[in-house]
Amino acid sequence: MAKAAIKRAIALAPDYEDAYVLLGYHYTLEGLYFKATEALDKAEKLGSKNPWLYLNRVPGYEKAGDKASVARMYKKVVESDTDNHNALSGALRGLAKYYAENGNFEQADYWFREHIDVDPTAWSFGAYAYHLLFDRGDADSSIKYGEKAIAEMNYGVGRFNLGCAYYLKWAEVLASDGKEEAQPFLDRAHDLNPNILKVVRIFSKNSRLANAGESLREYVLNN
Repeated sequence: MAKAAIKRAIALAPDYEDAYVLLGYHYTLEGLYFKATEALDKAEKLGSKNPWLYLNRVPGYEKAGDKASVARMYKKVVESDTDNHNALSGALRGLAKYYAENGNFEQADYWFREHIDVDPTAWSFGAYAYHLLFDRGDADSSIKYGEKAIAEMNYGVGRFNLGCAYYLKWAEVLASDGKEEAQPFLDRAHDLNPNILKVVRIFSKNSRLANAGESLREYVLNN
């Protein structure tokens, strides 16, 4: 019914560019990426500046494994100066993820912070905290943003990841200053995330966190 309504709108106003953007979105939902591209190309040819023109191209590029084009679409949204909050937030989040996955941490930091400026929610703080911990091994910065995340909303994934950051901080302080100085970080970690064995498994698979994982393993065996 939705597709029929869109096609009816196009029949009545064949030069209405945003109808083609909607049609492209509908085809994307169906996984018909070639048809989606045709509709979106038509919208662009007619002069559409709708940010969803670019965002609706992303699933097709992702399906093809074309990550560079995915990032290019996100940048087009940002460069469009759109006032569509959801579109801009999605584009900024996508760029941060793209650069993080490609190991360009300087650019990732920039886009994570841009995303937070536009959308200062628990999810935005939490996404940055996750990157800082698991991609960077930066316990202090991850704790900073992880605390901001659960202050906005005390959600399970946020607590788990913040607990992981405190476990890493515990291991760092344990190695440099000893058990007594490290204990408050372990207490906070356990309060947030008591599943130490799961943390050990996660840390052991991450080269930046493996040493902390081994310290946690020894703690479990000795206590």
